[in-house]
Amino acid sequence: MSAYVIERELLRHPHIQEAAAVGLKDHRLGEIIGAFIVATPGNTGLTLTMIKNFLAARGVAKKFWPEKIKIVAQLPRTSSGKVKKHQLVLAAQTDSPIISHDHAGHDSGWGVTMEA
Repeated sequence: MSAYVIERELLRHPHIQEAAAVGLKDHRLGEIIGAFIVATPGNTGLTLTMIKNFLAARGVAKKFWPEKIKIVAQLPRTSSGKVKKHQLVLAAQTDSPIISHDHAGHDSGWGVTMEA
């Protein structure tokens, strides 16, 4: 299943505004799915369990469920609007902010820690 298909399923959740799925290195499994999520306004309490339950109810096979999620304020994008997935992967591996500063110079890092 491609990242696009996983993202499409995540976007069907009523409290998810944007989603980006990426492959993350894992010492035990080799690679796992990580999802970076922008919640709809007022719905920042999403959990990995809630998302897994939602995907299960939609009939998505377990092997396509994210093993980690990160709720973020925004996804980093190129000037043409594409999500910078390489930046998401790097940020997850180093536990660094996804976006170091917004246009006004304010820190706009992770928001919450990666939930496993």
